[in-house]
Amino acid sequence: MLKITMKKILEILFLSHFFKKLGGVISRIKENSKKSKHTNALVVDTSSIAPQKNINIRITISLIFLALIVPLFLGFISYSYKNNYEIFKGNAKLLMLRANDGFVSNLTNLINPVANSVQVTARFIEDNSEAYKQEKMNNYLLANLQTDSNIVSYTVVGSDGYLREIQRVNGGLPVGDRVTPDGANFVSWVMQKGRDQNIQSTFTFFKYNGDVVSRFDSPANYDPKSKSFYKEIRKKFDAGVTDEVVVEDPFLTPNSKQIVISTSFPIVLKES
Repeated sequence: MLKITMKKILEILFLSHFFKKLGGVISRIKENSKKSKHTNALVVDTSSIAPQKNINIRITISLIFLALIVPLFLGFISYSYKNNYEIFKGNAKLLMLRANDGFVSNLTNLINPVANSVQVTARFIEDNSEAYKQEKMNNYLLANLQTDSNIVSYTVVGSDGYLREIQRVNGGLPVGDRVTPDGANFVSWVMQKGRDQNIQSTFTFFKYNGDVVSRFDSPANYDPKSKSFYKEIRKKFDAGVTDEVVVEDPFLTPNSKQIVISTSFPIVLKES
């Protein structure tokens, strides 16, 4: 027979209650552990999905950004190109106009003194109708030639075929089918009728006035009246225009290979 005291019974009840509580605590810990696992699994699943959503959002935003920026960028480039092209075209036109104005101004400054000199020479010959057929006319033409380095030659032509010309020469270049002799700076060319009424052509090379280097005769195969400057002067004279300078287009001389401009003025001789 088992005898148990009250104290022992209380101890047994306490232990039994303790183990029940302990069992309940253990059960709750297990349940919490299971819940924690499920929660962790959800967290893991959620974290695995989130980056994909972020990537999709970023890609969508980038595409929208490109769709907005690219047309604006292309439009800006097109506008800049057109605007710069118009500016460039305007500047080019302005430069061309300035260059043209500068060329016209320089050409005017070059021709005006020559035109004035031609008119003065014409007036001198009109007042001295026989002077232009005399040798002393060379002195007058040479003096005018030396005052302006831009003038290549002075030529006086008569309606009867008479011609007198003073021209600058460069060594080595042909004049009258002959090479310019050494030491010559100018040449006098005279075409006039001889005693046999035939036109004679004479070239006289000289260093300065009166300092003759060489002289020779050449066939008179040049007709000044067939040249454009004489035809233009004659045309204006026949139309009653006797006070206008005729300026021809630039042309290349056959001998010197220089580009020159011919400036002419009519000479109206008084009838004696």
